[in-house]
Amino acid sequence: MKIFLPLFVFWSLGVASANEVLEIGAAAPPIVVDRWFQGGPIGRFEPGKIYVVEFWATWCAPCVESIPHLNELQKRYEGKVQFIGIDASERAQSAADKLRTLEEFLASGRVTFEYPHAFDPTGRMVDLWGNAARQVGIPHAFIIDQQGRVAAITHPMIIDNILEAVVSGTWESSGAMAQHRQKRIDARERAERLDSLDARLDAAASAGDWSAALAIADEGIALTGKGSRYRLTHAGLLISHMGRIEEGYPLVEQLVQQSLDSPQALGSLLLLLVDPNVPVQRRNLELAAEIADRIEHHFESEKPDYVQYRFAFYPPVAEYYFRMGATLSAARLQRLAIEALPDRYRAQMEAGMLESLRKYAEPECKDGVCVIPPCESLLK
Repeated sequence: MKIFLPLFVFWSLGVASANEVLEIGAAAPPIVVDRWFQGGPIGRFEPGKIYVVEFWATWCAPCVESIPHLNELQKRYEGKVQFIGIDASERAQSAADKLRTLEEFLASGRVTFEYPHAFDPTGRMVDLWGNAARQVGIPHAFIIDQQGRVAAITHPMIIDNILEAVVSGTWESSGAMAQHRQKRIDARERAERLDSLDARLDAAASAGDWSAALAIADEGIALTGKGSRYRLTHAGLLISHMGRIEEGYPLVEQLVQQSLDSPQALGSLLLLLVDPNVPVQRRNLELAAEIADRIEHHFESEKPDYVQYRFAFYPPVAEYYFRMGATLSAARLQRLAIEALPDRYRAQMEAGMLESLRKYAEPECKDGVCVIPPCESLLK
């Protein structure tokens, strides 16, 4: 049985189960890549020199947005710090297709690199660096100090102060490096607890033990805070599985106000606002309409790159339109979502999305017989 969980489809790469963790202070792994662009090759880390090794991919909007900032830092620290970009996470099927994706991106001129960057289609660099450090998602940047050690791991947009401390020699002597190491250890242990909690939550849901699932969701809230996804799960359990609408619905309305910048969370909340278990007279249809409009129009106007994520954002809005009787609008958005579906997700998502499209489609009637047209014709 399915549990209500918020929809999160974003920039995550997963974490390997390698035994040895790449900790702060450890020797930096080697750079093993297939091809260099804009300079290189850089075969080893020279003693006395500082490096920033940043992992990115063409499909990752935050990665692309960080490149101009890294260009600025490369200019600022010219001769002191060498920046290196690593694209090791392209999601095409073959190495040739991954390389083609990268080359087309570079030729598009969306951004330019002012530091060497390299390409690895094999996953070796992800295993040696990101997975070994238990790093989830991209972009992330490793700062390598003058002794060839991993001095810090951070997001490239907030790297400035740490990098300055490493360059000035105060990062380790001030104790900041040790604090950074401990914070990462604490975060990793917390992530392991959440993984265990999620497994227990799934088991309770599969058994239909909603009271146990609710208690586990509350553990998640205690561990992660009131703004976490577990609060959304808590509300979904109350509304969709336990019939405790008067408790769950006000929580949904509160969460909407906290999630205005998250189209994924808003999509999940939208469906709860019009959940079939909620009596029509209790539904906040005005708020639901505002959310649907925000997801469909606001985010793309603010960030045009979000068009590529329609496959994640639009299906909840399409389902909302369907529940409100606007089948044409539902089918239109679902088509746009399917058109935006990346090849890497088609095997796991396309069949379900097509089935929803058939549900939204108007039947074709002839000679007193009505049929739903096949999916292929619905996409035309």
